Amino acid sequence: MARNFALSCLLTALVAGCGEFVSFCEGPEVKSPDGRCSASLVQDIATHRAYAVLECRAWHVAPFPDWNAVVAKGPRTPMGIRWLTDRVLEVAVNDDATIERLQPRIGGPSYEVEVLLKKVPKSVSIIEGCGLGALGDLSPF
Repeated sequence: MARNFALSCLLTALVAGCGEFVSFCEGPEVKSPDGRCSASLVQDIATHRAYAVLECRAWHVAPFPDWNAVVAKGPRTPMGIRWLTDRVLEVAVNDDATIERLQPRIGGPSYEVEVLLKKVPKSVSIIEGCGLGALGDLSPF
C-alpha cells in the first residue's frame, strides 16, 4: 500500500510539474493582400518564447528559410502583426520587449518578404494570438 501511495504521489508530481512545460498556442493566420503568404503568432511555454512566424507558398521548396520572423523572450510577450503590402510584414511589440531575433528579410527561392519591427508604448494594446495566460492556462492575458 505504501508503494502504491508513493507511485501515486510521483505520478501526481510528474503530471502537475510537467504540464506547464507543454503549453503552446498559435493565433489566427493573417494572409498577405495577395494571399501568397501568411503570418501568425505563437506563444510557447516550453521554449519561453513568443514568435511571429511567416510562411509563403513558394517557400516549401529547398532551400527552406527560417520562418521565425521575430523571436521575443517570454511567452507572454504581446505582439501584433499586419501586412503593409504583399511583401512587407509589420510586427509590433511593446517598447520594453526583449527581442532575441529579428530577420529583416526572409526569402525563399523565388521572392523575399521584408519584416519591420515597430516598438509601441505599453499603453497601446497590441495583444494578438491565442492569449496565453498563467502557466498552463490558455485564458486571455
